[in-house]
Order: sequence, then C-alpha cells, then structure tokens
Amino acid sequence: MQSYSYLDDSSLRDRALNPGESFIIQAPAGSGKTELLTNRILSLLSVVSRPEEILAITFTKKAILEMRTRVINKLKLGLCDIPPSDVVDIISWKLSRLVLERDSLLGWDLLKYPDRINIKTFDSLCFGLVSSLPLLSEISSIPSIAKDPIKYYKAAAYSTLNLAGDYQCVRSLLSHLDIDIKSAIDCIVYMLSKRDQWASILKYGFSRDLFQKELHSAIEKDMTHLLSLMPANWMEDLKQPIIMASRILYDDNKDSILENLLNWNGCLSPGINNLKKIKALASIFLTSQDTLRSPKGLSKKNGFPPGSPHKKKFSEWLMTVKDSHDWVVYLVMLRYAPDDITENQWNVLSDHLNVLLLSVANLSLQFRQRGEIDFIEIAQRAVAVLGNEDNPSDLLLKIDYAISHILVDEFQDTSHIHFELLKVIMSGWQNDCGKSVFIVGDPMQSIYRFRGSDVGLFLNVIKYGIGEIKPFFLKLVSNFRSQSNLVKWTNGVFSSLFPYSNDENIGAISYSPSVSVKPIIDGSAVTFHPLFIKNKIVDNELEELSLNVIGQVLEKSSLSNLESTAMLVQSRNNLGNMINILSKNKIPFRAVEITSLSEKTIVSDLMQIIRAIVHPGDRLAWLSVLRSPFCGLKLETLHMIFGSDHKTPVPVILRKILDSHCSTPNDPNGNVRFFLSGEDSQESLSTLEYRRLVNIAHVLLHSNYSGSFPFSSWIRYLWDLLGGSSVYSDPDADNDAESIFCLIDEIASYGNIDIDVLENEISNLLITSDNTKIGEPFIEIMTIHKAKGLQFDNVILYGIHNSSIRNLESIMRFESHFGNVLFAPMKSKVNDDHDPMIKYIRHRDKVRDSYELDRLIYVAVTRAKKKIHIISPVLIKDDKVTAPNKDSLLNRLWKHLLIPDIKYGAVYEKNKSNDNIISRVLYNDIIPDKKIVFNSTSELTSSYFFGSDYNHSYIINRLILDWLAQIGKTGIDNYSEGFYRYLPIVKKQLLRKSFFGDNIEESAILIVNLIENFLKDDMGMWILSHKKSYRDIAFVDGEGLFFRADVILELENRLLLVEYNLSMVSKNESIEDFVKRIVFSCRDKLSNCCDAISLTYGKPSTAAVCFPFYCILVYI
Repeated sequence: MQSYSYLDDSSLRDRALNPGESFIIQAPAGSGKTELLTNRILSLLSVVSRPEEILAITFTKKAILEMRTRVINKLKLGLCDIPPSDVVDIISWKLSRLVLERDSLLGWDLLKYPDRINIKTFDSLCFGLVSSLPLLSEISSIPSIAKDPIKYYKAAAYSTLNLAGDYQCVRSLLSHLDIDIKSAIDCIVYMLSKRDQWASILKYGFSRDLFQKELHSAIEKDMTHLLSLMPANWMEDLKQPIIMASRILYDDNKDSILENLLNWNGCLSPGINNLKKIKALASIFLTSQDTLRSPKGLSKKNGFPPGSPHKKKFSEWLMTVKDSHDWVVYLVMLRYAPDDITENQWNVLSDHLNVLLLSVANLSLQFRQRGEIDFIEIAQRAVAVLGNEDNPSDLLLKIDYAISHILVDEFQDTSHIHFELLKVIMSGWQNDCGKSVFIVGDPMQSIYRFRGSDVGLFLNVIKYGIGEIKPFFLKLVSNFRSQSNLVKWTNGVFSSLFPYSNDENIGAISYSPSVSVKPIIDGSAVTFHPLFIKNKIVDNELEELSLNVIGQVLEKSSLSNLESTAMLVQSRNNLGNMINILSKNKIPFRAVEITSLSEKTIVSDLMQIIRAIVHPGDRLAWLSVLRSPFCGLKLETLHMIFGSDHKTPVPVILRKILDSHCSTPNDPNGNVRFFLSGEDSQESLSTLEYRRLVNIAHVLLHSNYSGSFPFSSWIRYLWDLLGGSSVYSDPDADNDAESIFCLIDEIASYGNIDIDVLENEISNLLITSDNTKIGEPFIEIMTIHKAKGLQFDNVILYGIHNSSIRNLESIMRFESHFGNVLFAPMKSKVNDDHDPMIKYIRHRDKVRDSYELDRLIYVAVTRAKKKIHIISPVLIKDDKVTAPNKDSLLNRLWKHLLIPDIKYGAVYEKNKSNDNIISRVLYNDIIPDKKIVFNSTSELTSSYFFGSDYNHSYIINRLILDWLAQIGKTGIDNYSEGFYRYLPIVKKQLLRKSFFGDNIEESAILIVNLIENFLKDDMGMWILSHKKSYRDIAFVDGEGLFFRADVILELENRLLLVEYNLSMVSKNESIEDFVKRIVFSCRDKLSNCCDAISLTYGKPSTAAVCFPFYCILVYI
C-alpha cells in the first residue's frame, strides 16, 4: 500500500483517539471515516474493563459486519511483531498491540469471540430494550416486526374515518376534503408513517397560543438568517430606491403591504412586528415567480420608471449581487409567512390534529390485534421503557452501569426518535465522569430525509451537545479516495452550490472543502457526453450513446489494471430500458436491487398462469398464456378460436377442441380440422399451431388441484410441464421463478391465494441481475442512495437530467425540531384559497428538498476515485444549447461542465409519433410432448353456466368508457387494490342499464378484466394517471358543431386527444391490419376534433387512438 506523507488533519485524527474525550467529527467523503472509527474502538478497548462497555451504533447490518471485520483484522495485524511500512497502518498496529495485551491480561479472547465487540443498529438496540421488559413496554410478549406496516396504517385510517358519527373532528376533516375518502386515508397513512416526529409532542395536548408561539419563533429565526445573509450596507444603499418604488406602486395600486415601506427609516430587526415590512421588501426584490429581479426586469410596473434615479441605483446594486442568492431563499419563505393563526385556521388545524391522535390510538389497537408492530413503535416503546433522568427505570440504571462509551456512525442520518434514545441513555452522563461519546458523520451526505433523518441534529449537537456532554467538534479535510483534479473540481462545484451558512431549522449545510492526498491523473477528471436533441423523446439515441461511453470505459479498464465502474441513477425509473440494452449487447453488468421482479417477462407470464389456474373465468389471463412463450399462438389463431365467442370460458373452448379433433381427419393442406361448436363451425389449424395448443391444453386443463399438497408445488409442477425457464433466454429465469414459488409458499401455502396480495408483494421485491465473469471488467448499476459509502474508479452519471420534484400536495405538512412542531392542515378541496400556513411550510419543505438534492449529487460525484462521465440529452433551441430543468441534478453541475461545440456533435430529431405495434416473443421449437394423465371428461366444464347470445355490446362499451373516465378523474390510486373488487358494482350497473339475460356474469367479468389489465399496462397507466387532463367532456367548435372527447392530455407544448376504440379484430384479420383500418376510418373525424380543441384551448393539438382491449396506442 502507498505510504502517505504528512496529512493536514493528522493532529486532529490523533486527538480523536483520546479515550478520555468526547468528539463529534465531520468526515467528508473519502476522509477515512471508518478507519478512524475502528481505531477509536481499539483505543477504547485498550482502557476498558470489559469489551461490552463500548457500544457502537450504526444503521445497517452490512455496516456492523464491516466494522467488526475491520476491528478483528486490525487485531490480527497486531499479532505481528514487525510494524507495517504504511504510515496509516502503523497507528492501527500500535493500538492493536495494546488491546491484545489487555485481552490477554483480562481473558477476553476477542479473536475467538468477536461478538463481544458490541456493535448494533439503532433498530436492534431498540428491539433488545423492548424485549427485555415486555410488560413495562406495554407489549405482552416479544413482538414481531411487520413486513408491511402500511396495511396497518390503512386499517387504522379506515377505523378513524368510521368514527365520523361520534367525533366532530372526523366530520370536519371529511368536509374539508369534500368527502374525498382516498385523500383522507392517504393523509392519515402518511402521518402515521411519520408519527415518531410528532406524536410524542401532541400526546400531552396542544393549544393555539403554543402553536402561534412556535410559528413566530420559526419566522423570527428565518428573519435573523435573512438579515445576516443580506449584502453589506444594503439598507443604507437601498433605503431611498425602496421608498420611491413603494410610493409609486402604492399610488398606482394602493397595495396595503407596501404601506409599511412608505416612511421606512432604513432599519430592520428580526422581530415578528417587522414581518409586514419584510413582505413588502419581498414584493420589491422578487418577481411573481419568486426569483430575484434582474436589472433588465425593472420597470414602471414594479416601481422603477425608465430614467428614474432610484432605478439606476437599484439596478447597479442588483448587478453586484447577481451571484449571491442565499438570502433570497429566506426572503421567499418569509413572503408567504402567516402573520398569525386565525380562529378559523386553528379550528381546521386542531380538528386535523385530533384526527391524528385518534388514528394513533386505532393503530395501537391494530398492532395489539395482529401481534405485530413497526420500527417506529419499537423505538417509541424503547424510549418509554427507559424512563428519564428524573425518573429512571431499573433498565436505564443497568445500562448506565454497563455502558461507558458510545460511538455513533453516520450520525447525519439519525432521526429524532433515535436522538431521543441517545439522550435518555446519556441522561446521567457528565463531562469528566469517565464516559465518552464519539459521533462521526458527514452532514454534506445527509440524503435520507424521506426516512425521517434530520441533518439539523448534527448541527444541534455541535452547538449544544447531548445533555451535559459537550463533545469537541473536529472537521477532517484529507481525501484518501479521489485524485487531485477530481477533488479540485468537486470543491469548485459545491462551494458555490451549497448554502453559505448552516441552518439546522431548514437543513442548510455549508460546504467543507477537502484536500486530496492522491496524485493527479492525466486527462479530464470530468467528461460530459451530451446528446444534442431538438425534442425530448430520445431514449434510443441516449441508450446508444451510453453504450459507446460504457464500452470505452470498460475497454480502458481491460487494457490496464482492472478498474471498477458504476452507473449511478437517482431512481430506478431513470434507467429506462438500459438494463435490457446492456443484456442484449452482452455488456457485463451487475444491477444491484435495481429491477423490480414484477418487471421481468418471465414473472409476468408466470403470473398469468397462476391467474388462469386460480380463476378459470379470467379470459385475459388464459389468452395471455396462450400468447406467451409457453405456447406462442399467433394472433390470427387466437382470433379465429376466441374472437367470435366472448362468453364461453377459454378452458371450455379448449376442451371442445381436444374432444373434437380425434375423429376429424386432416384437410388436404395438412392442417388439423376440428369443431368449435356443432357440425357447422369447422375450423382448421396448421400442425405446428395445433401442437402448441394441444400441449398447453393438456397441461392446464389438468388443473384438478385439491389442496392436498402445497399450492406452490402444484404451480411449480405445471411450470415444469410447460417447459419452465427453458423457453427464456434470460439466465436469471430459474431464480426469478423460484422467487415467486417461495413467495407463494409464504403467503398462501395451501391455496386460497389472493392475487392482488401476491402481485403487491412481487412489486416490492427488488432483484440483483448479474452476468459478470471473474477477472473481466463490468459495470455496476445502482441508485445514488445505494452507492452511498461505496467507491469506484469510474463513475457514470445517467438520467440526472430528469426533474426531481416531489408532488405532495395531498398530505398534511409538518416540521419537527427538537421538541417543537409546526403543522399545516391539508389543502382544502372546498375552498380554493390557500392557507398561509400551508404556503409557508410548503416553501420551507421545498427548500429542504432542494438542499437535499444538492447533497445527493455531492454523494454521487464523490463516489469516483479517478474519472466521472456524465451522459445526458441537451436540448437545442435556435441552434443554442439550453440549460437543463432547474429542478434536475444536472442543473446543479451545469455551470461547471465543459459543453462540446454543437457542430462537432450529432443533433437528433426524432419523429414524435409512434406507430410501432407491441409484439410478443414466440419460441420456434415446440416443447416436447410430455405424458400427462387427465380425465377424459373435464370437471371444469360442469362448473360453467352459459347465458343467452343476446348482444349488449353498446351497454358494455358505454360502461367501459364511463369507468375509464371515472378512474382518470378520481385517480388510479383509488384502484391500487385491483379492479376485481368492483365486480359486484359492475353487475349492478349492467342491471340498471336494462342489461338482462344469463350472460350478465360473463359481461361483468369482461369489463372488469379489461379495466384491470388496462390499469396494469404502462400505456394505460400513463393515460389514466396524467394529472393535467380533461375526461369525457363535450364542447362546440366555432361553427357550432358538437364534439365529445374521451380524453384530452395536456402535454408540455401541446394537447393530445385520445380516442378510445373498443372494436375487436375481425376474422382472418391481423392485428396490424385491424389497427390501420380503424385509424384510417377515424382520421378525418379526429382531425376536425383537434381543430376544435385548438380553437377552444388556444394550444396546438394532436390525436391518438387507444385500443383498450389490446393495450395499444397509435398516434395519428
């Protein structure tokens, strides 16, 4: 290993090993945090009486294993009498020798019993505390952790809403939401999932005065930060321009807010009485889009007439501060801050809070009834079981005696409930009492706010400590990971991107630069690979560019020493089709928990087999199986056999075919002839098609599963008979199928399986795809969150041009800080007026999210040791490069990227229409016939009842269209539990529409199956979930002609009219010909409709035809 010379922070690292002191250490990426932490453990082991006196806490089992392994390896290093040559290892060697001496003296035998090195996760620590005293923690027995606590949150939410007759607060919430049950459920579920941040504060009661006090405190803190960050002498320089602009605007508009600046004395202090002045200043400084005005944007409209002296002075001042915008963040937040909490606002908010308390109580009942709890409940009970400093429990006293030193890794990811636990454990500790705390982390890498972590805790401990313990703050600067040019580039980017100063209240973390100890590597440390485009549909071209970049990186790796390479994405959705592209091009890769099992073709096909077996009347499932690689029937064959009969179940038709062919000779063309129904309906199939059909029919019609052995074993048996994974080219096919079988064993060993539950479980399973070979370079693919803590020689950033905005309009907003909570009620669906509290907390939320995105891209960049490659489309307008979406990760790096000249790069113009028809994979070789024993008379046939042939197609089609419109209007989340549960409702609707006859059951199933499959199709979901849309609307064009539109989607630069077509493929017609025929027939009508839409809405519009029966969308 390379030896390092003097390090700038070496003295700090030496001091951090003093076991008699407490420290909180900021360790930036690549600073050797784990090395320092394990050396601290060795230092403590050299002085304690028992290894168990030391408690190290981290967040993952993987981190526990790594930490314990490092400590043991260091101890093994100390067994050698000769010191190592590496300067870094010498420190560990010396400490290990001391520990081994003490180990021998006290008989610890750590190398034989490494578990005596006490390392736990927060969750395991809490679980151990609760389990040790179950009665005191109000849990009658050792609890089990719920794998899916969301179902309990939902059950608690439903129970709470069912109390509307007894509690006015519940009625108030529902009225506030215009009886939108789904939104109410979503809000309660979200808040219950975050209850560790607010429930303990509310349980002792709340009042309007207390909340108003907390609100004013938050506002005054924002004002303090604003005034501290404003440019020097701004009040003196801008007093007169601001007064003049205010007077002009006030005279023109009589804006009451500006009245506060008419006689301004040029002084301003952070007090709630000055809030109106700051709001008035915001109207002067900021545009309506909440951005700082530009010098060119000053006009009479905003108080600065042309040629006026105060405009000149204000313009010159803006020029000097154009790159200093930290203070603007606070000015925007204060612009929306409420002056007070009004009586009406408090009534709404207090009702919401009481509903939450009821929900917490109902959740506790759910946990008791089900015998399971979640991690939040475990942590809350753990804190409760310990008591407090004034009233400690026996368990707390025992812990205080047993533990002398605490180490916390990754402290920036700590939540408030975990911090509360630390405070309770350390409640009796004092400085110089022989106890210590060692906290290490990097607030610049705090990226888990969505899990409840609060980076403000790190800053708070630096300022105030934990209880009586005030740890020393040390900041490391040495970077042992990245080459010098890369560290230099990183310092340049993030010193300007991160906030200027820290603020624990809104998660602002200033940048701490690093110094690399690695030499410079030739060539550019960061290379940008743009795909210049003129529109935004670029998936194929972007994937092609990515293949070239990946190929170049891997090729360089194979020519020299084997280098590690990672492709990092913000979310799995940003990968698009990249996994399949890499697989098809035989590029070695390992995708770490990046692919959902539900996205695999083999899983989709296997699920259709299960559906067909469980529900023999599921027509779409049976047809999907017949079309899948297990059978591979042509579309023409499917239409010929099933196209004219929509009522008879598929297995019954298959049985008729099998029973009829035996006495039917082949026709002159060598085809197999059979009868579908009666002597007048003779059909014929090619020998190959018929063999496909017979093979799968023999297998699936033998579905006499009785429950005498595990259901998963029966499905596995059918799977093997059909050919199993041999019909797929995917090398992971066997593993994927086995995952499904194991899951079925877990949730429904002996049948009675709930398909929706199974599909939900599958959607939550993330798998790792790996086609790598030992000794060959490959690319590792993972999310940025997953990559945290890892390092790679080369890092490729992909998909970071996408917007990162979260849509949380439907939730109840809150923020929690050190025992104080701010709440804002849900947005009303009855009154369009925005509650000022909602606006204020929403803007603070946006600021926190933006700061965390800054830190997320920092984590991504700092994974690299040698090189960074960034792949992204770049939009070209008027032959000029345009900046990326301001909310994207790419935008945060944009100013520091070297953009190649457009003339040297290709500019892609992709046709926006997509006429491709979805095709299914077929296998060429028939699965060999297998001997299957089955009854000649199918038991399945007798279980079906057939109705009349009366045709009610119009009623069915109208009902389908009504449901599609309803789903689009109310949101697909309302149907997340599957559409099959609406079958009774659909039946009643058919009856109300005078749909009489015996085939009402089959017709209802037809409707439900169609909508269920449409909801699960990507295209269907896109149409139904599009936020900006108009559904089932009528309008009149300029000439008085009447039009009705199924769906109008508002896209970025146009409107898209979607016409649903429920026609079916005709006999002897291919699907391609069918689509072309329908599109041709309605082209003129849709063209006229587009003209009317453009006239009505003032935007260009295009049209597309959607075929819900086939899940096909064709643009015209």
